Amino acid sequence: MLLELRIENYRSFKEEVVFSMEAGRQKKLRERVPKVGKRKVLPIAALYGANASGKSNLVDAIKFAQHFISGGTHKPDEPIDTRLFKLDPSYKDRPSRFAFTILVDDTVYEYGFAATRFEVVGEWLKEIKPASEKPIFHRERQKISLDGAFDDETEKLNVFKETTRKNLLFLTNTALNDIHAFDAVFQWFAETLTVLSPSSYYTRLAADVLNQQPLAEFVSRMLRELDTGVSGLAVEKIDIKLPNDFPQVVRRLMISGKTIDILPGGDDSIFMHSYTHHLDLNGEAVAFEREDESDGTLRLIDILPMFHELTHGDAHKVFIIDEYDRSLHTSLCQALVSSYLNRVDVDFRSQLILTTHNVLLMDQDTLRRDEMWIVERDRNGASALICLDDYEGLRSDKDIQKSYLRGYFGGIPRILMAGSLFEKCGE
Repeated sequence: MLLELRIENYRSFKEEVVFSMEAGRQKKLRERVPKVGKRKVLPIAALYGANASGKSNLVDAIKFAQHFISGGTHKPDEPIDTRLFKLDPSYKDRPSRFAFTILVDDTVYEYGFAATRFEVVGEWLKEIKPASEKPIFHRERQKISLDGAFDDETEKLNVFKETTRKNLLFLTNTALNDIHAFDAVFQWFAETLTVLSPSSYYTRLAADVLNQQPLAEFVSRMLRELDTGVSGLAVEKIDIKLPNDFPQVVRRLMISGKTIDILPGGDDSIFMHSYTHHLDLNGEAVAFEREDESDGTLRLIDILPMFHELTHGDAHKVFIIDEYDRSLHTSLCQALVSSYLNRVDVDFRSQLILTTHNVLLMDQDTLRRDEMWIVERDRNGASALICLDDYEGLRSDKDIQKSYLRGYFGGIPRILMAGSLFEKCGE
């Protein structure tokens, strides 16, 4: 689970901002707040804000950190893909900083790094105990220090701390070379954390439909219950010969109006034609290509697998969705979130974090105040994060929707346009 995130000098985040998923002291909806020892960890957070306020930049910061940690760089001269705050010239030579406090099983870790476009200037890992911190390793540029004993992997770690490139994280270098000392933290970024952009989709859904996995039935059932007109999902294997230099990272093709999903496997790759079924007046199934479906239906097909993972089984997952409500009706968005929260209890260990403009979710019977955040961009172009729980005197019966739309919390656009949109320039 994510407990806290700190970001500095990345895109629109100039000075350090702090995003916390630890519960505040309010009693509202406390029966669905997971407990881990003495900690109370929130299962959901919704971030609001005007267009260009920085909501997507927060998601992008998490995605960048995840990719840099789990994949790293591949060449000694490869630049690090961090994006600095551009509107203050004094920040161009400063590093971007990222710090994650995470819960893995019953252990709390803080992992962070600072990097410019050319080198890692700082990196650290520590275990956070109730009354103390236990350093595990720390790094200042190319000087890496181990702060503990690592049994039979100590010798290997001492080798790799001397050979880690300046544009590569020590955590990444050890994990990719089969050193398991820091596996719990590395796997959290590589496996537990999932970031969905507005164009993301679940790459294995077609294979699950083909193999009649429970996920396929869940998505089909939800599409029926959410009034999309779709009666089910369908997949058929097809034979395709691709050129030898075809990129292995490609997972989807469009051929003659048909969506072809690829399950990679070199010469044994599987190609699947994915489509939907609707029922005609006689109750017979009619095939619809993806391009025949509405954007809202396609968005549902792309995000419903995430809700299945969140609410089925005992997987500990953290899902972050940018523009959750894109192409979706406000009532549908609220229904999905409410359905998710109905499964949450004190033993729950997954989380959903989303950016949205859907004010129907801004309701204290659905979300707690500490689960609602405002992203606000100041007149110098820097973004700030404000939790609604930080506003003093905000009662539990307050109409937050109305207060937000009236600008009480900020996070709404400053519309400078006056008069008719069609007035001629100079009139």
